[in-house]
Amino acid sequence: MKRCFFSRSQKGQGLVEYALILVLIAVIVIVILALLGQQVNQTFARVVLELKYPGQFHGPPASVTSLSASANSSCGPSGCDVHASATVGLDVGGSPSVCVQFSCSGGGSEIVCGAHPSATLSGDASGSVQVCVIGVQGYSLVGGTVCDTTSY
Repeated sequence: MKRCFFSRSQKGQGLVEYALILVLIAVIVIVILALLGQQVNQTFARVVLELKYPGQFHGPPASVTSLSASANSSCGPSGCDVHASATVGLDVGGSPSVCVQFSCSGGGSEIVCGAHPSATLSGDASGSVQVCVIGVQGYSLVGGTVCDTTSY
C-alpha cells in the first residue's frame, strides 16, 4: 500500500505560494510606476511629439529659463472645463513654437504647440494642472523636461 506523505492542508500550499509571489510582483510594479510614472509619461509625450512632427525638434540647443502656468475652471450642466495656459522663457532669441503637455488632476491630458500654448481640458471644479515643456520647434531641448504645477 502506498502512503501519502502530504496531508490535506499541504496540498494547497504551492498555490498559496504562487499567489503570494504574484501579489509581491504586483506591489513592486505599482511602487515603480508611482515613482517613475511622471518620467514615463513625459518620455511617451516626447515620442508622440516626434511622431506627430517628425524632424522638427532638432537643431541648436535651447533650454527653458522660465515657466509659469495658470489655470481656471468653469462648470456647467455637462461637467467642468479647465482652461490652462503656459508662458515659457527660452535662452534663444525670438519666440519659437514651444510644445507643452498639459495634465489635469481630473485626468485630462493634451499636447499643445505654439508661441503661447493653452488648452481646455475636462476636469473637476478644483484641482491642479501640471505643465511640462517637452520640445521647442527647430531646437534640441537641453536640460531635461521642465514642469510647473498650478492649482485652480
